[in-house]
Order: sequence, then structure tokens, then C-alpha cells
Amino acid sequence: MKLASSFVGELGDSDVKQFMGMFGIATAQPEQAGDAPSIRMAIHRLPNGAAAVIVGAIDDPADKIAVWAPFGMDRARAMVVGLRCRAILEGRDLAALAHTVSNLSWFAHEAPFVATLDVDRLAVMEVGQGALAVAVRARFGPP
Repeated sequence: MKLASSFVGELGDSDVKQFMGMFGIATAQPEQAGDAPSIRMAIHRLPNGAAAVIVGAIDDPADKIAVWAPFGMDRARAMVVGLRCRAILEGRDLAALAHTVSNLSWFAHEAPFVATLDVDRLAVMEVGQGALAVAVRARFGPP
């Protein structure tokens, strides 16, 4: 994915949601997420340009897993299964969650112009309905 040339100037919230949709996170209005269980995800970039993807429970700072980017679906599935909050995700679209985590890692690898990206709430919908990015923040430029 080579996206650097697509973004010039400042991005608003709607631009970030469209941007998120480009790498596989379904986007819509927050009310569509309802009471779906949610996960936090982030890109953490070091000054040398290396990036890690962090996935975890929203209310449990100890329930976080970080892996250096990029990585594939096997590692993404292992991250999801390794979360302590896994029980709240029963009956939810874990395949979509793993796909989103893997895509985020490749995005972090291919988009060095993104200093940080925080998905403060990724609602994991019922099986077959995907995952919904509800609250997203991004900062572009050097780490």
C-alpha cells in the first residue's frame, strides 16, 4: 500500500475515517456500534521509523499486546486470542478483528508519514458484520 502521496495538508475526522476504511476497517456512524464490545488499537512509532501495533482492552491497561509491524493474519489471530478480555468477544466477528489488526500493521509499515494512530474504540460486531472504527485520532509527520 503506497498512500503517502494521497494526503496533503490537514485531515479532519471524516478524512481519518475514510482513510481507516481504505485498509479494511468498516466505518459508519458511532450509534451503529451500540453496545458492541470494543477494543483499542494503536500504532506506536519509534524515532528510527520502526512501528509496533498495540491491541488491547479499553478499560484494562494490563491487557495489551504489542507486535512489531508488519505481520500477517496468523500473528493477528494470536494477538486477539491472547487478550485477557477475549471472553467479552464471544459471538463477535473475530475474523474481522484479526483482519483489521493485520491490516493496521501493514499500514504502519507502509505509511511512515503516520506518526501515531489511535483507534480508541473499535466495536467488534456480531459474526459476519465486521468491526467498526468509532473513535479514531491520527497525527502525521515525524514521530
